[in-house]
Amino acid sequence: MVAQLIDPDKTAFIDLLLETSFEKRSEDWNLQFNRNIISAALENPQPRVIQGSDGFHYSHLRVPTEGESVQLYSIASLKVNLLQKGWGVVINAKEGETVRSFQYGDILNVHINQELITHVDCLEPYKGSALEKEVIFFTGQPAEEYLPSVARRSIFHFLTNKGITEPKVTLIGREIQGEVIHELAFNIHSEYFASHEEFEKIIDQLRWFLPRHYRLTHVPDQSQFTNEMIKL
Repeated sequence: MVAQLIDPDKTAFIDLLLETSFEKRSEDWNLQFNRNIISAALENPQPRVIQGSDGFHYSHLRVPTEGESVQLYSIASLKVNLLQKGWGVVINAKEGETVRSFQYGDILNVHINQELITHVDCLEPYKGSALEKEVIFFTGQPAEEYLPSVARRSIFHFLTNKGITEPKVTLIGREIQGEVIHELAFNIHSEYFASHEEFEKIIDQLRWFLPRHYRLTHVPDQSQFTNEMIKL
């Protein structure tokens, strides 16, 4: 649980960070920004919601100008509403330039892990098929703590809009290089797409809804894994 919905100290720290010029914003700067922006005070100017070049919708937030009398929010205070609506967040500085955009999965990660981005050794998601790997430990329903119902609803609406009439999911656990890895698989089967590019596009769009360290895999329709999927 986030300690404070709007934290004055974190707001002041974000203001300090933004004084750093773009060319001097290092990886450490990014980490500090991500850690502090969750509870920093932000305004929601017009247009309140924008559509990104990726086709998804983002709540438009901005670092307020000192002395302005505006309604203040934070990612922490808007989190539930964002998850319910299926939105990400785009943050602009006072001068109007885009400082950072966060996808739906980043907001979901705040809900699950109290941070926007969780850094793990295997951050890059696996893009192959489950059948290419050797050891299967289990398949089953993702726990509420892993894939909350609010996210399932957003993913359900996304997939139905893409023509998946009855979206389903399973969690596959397997050993890779001595570690147990959890991978989500949905009933999106490459054999039913006109091209591999079309299939990869919907998989990449699906990743927008998940925390960045989550892994996706895919399985053929005629497989034991598909039979064990449950409705979203």
